[in-house]
Amino acid sequence: IKHIKTSPYIGKGPLADRVYINENASSLIIYSLMSGGILSFLLILVFNFCLIGKGFKEVFINLEFKKKENFYKKISLYYIGYFIFRSLTENSFGIFGIDYFVLLLSTYIVFKN
Repeated sequence: IKHIKTSPYIGKGPLADRVYINENASSLIIYSLMSGGILSFLLILVFNFCLIGKGFKEVFINLEFKKKENFYKKISLYYIGYFIFRSLTENSFGIFGIDYFVLLLSTYIVFKN
């Protein structure tokens, strides 16, 4: 928390958690606050809430999983849910390229339809 307070708006830069506290941040939210500041934190929150809202709409309102077609959209919804819940306990898709690529590809497939 003290490192976040010293640079709250723009953060400390990439991999700030490893430089300043010598270990990984416990979640993507903490990592975004430390590395990118409030702006990064707000963008991650908006992105996550958009994904959660769209996922909720597709699963519970449009009943996507009861339909027999569009296999890729169903898999994409699973991936999005997986990465959102995983970001609560680790900072993986915010750092590692392949996780981020799969998340963005899944987001594109869900929002394209």
